[in-house]
Amino acid sequence: MSQQLDRRHMLKGVGAVGLAALAAMAPRIAAADAQPPPGPGPLGSWDLRISLNGDGSGEGVVSFGSGGTVSLITVGRPGTWLGSWAATGPDFTSKAVLFNFNPSQVLTGKIISTAQGTVDNLSDTISGSFTNVSTDTAGNFVSSQSGTFTGTRPV
Repeated sequence: MSQQLDRRHMLKGVGAVGLAALAAMAPRIAAADAQPPPGPGPLGSWDLRISLNGDGSGEGVVSFGSGGTVSLITVGRPGTWLGSWAATGPDFTSKAVLFNFNPSQVLTGKIISTAQGTVDNLSDTISGSFTNVSTDTAGNFVSSQSGTFTGTRPV
């Protein structure tokens, strides 16, 4: 009987410790659920609508990493743009590169995209403009194109 009583006390003690730990975590869990929109800058992923000046429109997804990395994929354009970004308050700049290949998968050059944008934390949107500069494999200028983008969080 003594052994069973000790076991009950032990289980009650473990239950009380578990309950206390859960109670201590509750404010943290509630705070995580009630987080305001992300702070300044574009950190995270965005579903984009892209308008090319004089050349139609498109869609893509861009992700801004906490270490200053950026990656972008666009519909209808094979490959992933990779680069870096920096924020100043709600504004940000980024620069990314995409390698161009011909249908035989031979490298023909690259496109460097430079973008400037703003994050609106109230509406959880981003918007901005960009310029793409295409070069051949020797780095010679081939063409440039500019446009605008808007985006929302995908979730």
